[in-house]
Amino acid sequence: DRRRQGGYRCLRVFVDGANFRRRLDKLCLFPWLGCSHTVDTLLRELSDIPGSQADIDGAYHARYALNVARGDYHRAADTMLTYAHNLVERNALDGDVVPVETLRRQQDATLAAINCLSLVDPRFAFWTPPDAHASTVPASLSTTGSRKRQHASPPAGLRAAPPA
Repeated sequence: DRRRQGGYRCLRVFVDGANFRRRLDKLCLFPWLGCSHTVDTLLRELSDIPGSQADIDGAYHARYALNVARGDYHRAADTMLTYAHNLVERNALDGDVVPVETLRRQQDATLAAINCLSLVDPRFAFWTPPDAHASTVPASLSTTGSRKRQHASPPAGLRAAPPA
């Protein structure tokens, strides 16, 4: 529907504006009635767009702040753990030594996530790294309440050959 697409584009420009990146308190206090999930999706997309480290950091922090403000602590924790995970991966790709400032950002993100997960029902206080989604099917709860992760079968070309 054209009207919905137009509204989405308008919301994207509104959320992506420099004013909201500098004023997370305004972003979090704005009454996102009926569209808070869309705003969260937009912020997730902004954190995935290549750009300056400050813009990427700002998008992750905005998404975290928005989810904490609306009481979605599991999503806030997921945001910060994904941020810490991506920092580790980016450093691994660069192959350089990791500066202390980057280690502090990783630590701060992980501690923020742990704080959020401490507010979630312990049965649901877990995190799945982004690259693990491809190799596993969703976890199922056993009768005792523990989570069992079922690994998907590897592609045919990667299966071990049967013994001769």
